[in-house]
Amino acid sequence: LCHWVYLTDSMFAETMTTARLSSARLSTCLPQSNHDSANFNNNELENNQVVAKIANLNLSRVPGLATDNHIIPCCPNRRHHAQGVPAFLDTDLRFHPTRGPDITFSQDRMVACTNWQESNRTLVFSDRPLHIGESLFVEVGHLGLPYYGALSFGITSCDPSTLRTNELPADPDFLLDRKEYWVVYRAFPVLNNGDILSFMVLPNGEVHHWVNGASRGMLMCVDTSQSLWVFFTIHGVINQLKILGTVQSSPVTVSPSGSPGGSQYDSDSDMAFSVNRSSSASESSL
Repeated sequence: LCHWVYLTDSMFAETMTTARLSSARLSTCLPQSNHDSANFNNNELENNQVVAKIANLNLSRVPGLATDNHIIPCCPNRRHHAQGVPAFLDTDLRFHPTRGPDITFSQDRMVACTNWQESNRTLVFSDRPLHIGESLFVEVGHLGLPYYGALSFGITSCDPSTLRTNELPADPDFLLDRKEYWVVYRAFPVLNNGDILSFMVLPNGEVHHWVNGASRGMLMCVDTSQSLWVFFTIHGVINQLKILGTVQSSPVTVSPSGSPGGSQYDSDSDMAFSVNRSSSASESSL
């Protein structure tokens, strides 16, 4: 069996030429926690690990190409989706310096990239609370082969400056036991390289989002009596997140359906979020 696996890996390595690997810049994502392990097929997970190891070996053979994650560019130029993005955005919101150990920031902390060889603990936070009625625009990107896992989004009353890197788990659900207010959402649609997501907290506590300018409805309902920071985990095919900026919206009229401008509740969300119960205010999210 071991001999057969070795032969299979060797044959795969022959098909993955150095030219293809150097242009792909492979990324990988392993299961985040026991909560997610049920969603992984063991055989496919092992294949992902084999692919990553083969990619590392082949990239090391490319003349002049270093395999150091800090040297390999993680933020390539991509086609920019202009749909739904205002012409002028404020750029005072950045990623907070507190981050998961498998995240690399650009110098201005506007871009977060996962380590292409290991992308397990990838929590990132905004460096200030998101204001009520303020829209946050982010662009997603990915490199290499698709892997299991996905982007997750959350809202918390926890100031990231009070956290330490070694306290940040791979699975944000483990943060729900903390005393602060935490809400996590996972059920995003399949995202393409260069897609733009936007998020806004309404005065009534509803959090709505858009994909390339198209409304996807309400994600969750949060307690707006507290300062609220935004956080993400970057997994799977998504290995890059870029903050484009924010814009403070004019007063939003909430329709009887609860959605701004009469849009419908996000039918794709299917209530796919987690809320900690340490605060009585979080009960409103359920």
